[in-house]
Amino acid sequence: MPGKITTVKSQAEYEKLVQIFFDHLAKFDQVLRQQKYLWGDKLTQLDVRLYVTLLRFDLVYYYQNKLSLHRLTDYPALWAYAKRLAQIPAFKNYTDFEDIKKHFYQQDDRPITTFERVIPLLDEQKWLS
Repeated sequence: MPGKITTVKSQAEYEKLVQIFFDHLAKFDQVLRQQKYLWGDKLTQLDVRLYVTLLRFDLVYYYQNKLSLHRLTDYPALWAYAKRLAQIPAFKNYTDFEDIKKHFYQQDDRPITTFERVIPLLDEQKWLS
């Protein structure tokens, strides 16, 4: 699943890639309506990768990459899955919301001089409740 749209040459290409991204989210949502994890009842590397993508989508991709057709909360099973994974100590103890946002919006210590370097106000607590 693409996590980031890096370059596009037309509006049509952007729209096609956005649709592919959200089609993947819809498929994952369908799978997770039927089972606890992507591969059944056991946590696998696939779940770890999807967690990272979902977290970045909510914190960064939605805003920075204009992946704004839907919110993660629009996919009930996927959102519940992401929140459940976020409660697992291995995820919870090693997820640094501030560091993720700074990595994508402010890669260095230069002063904020453009809107692109502003870190959006986001409610990370929704992931932890």
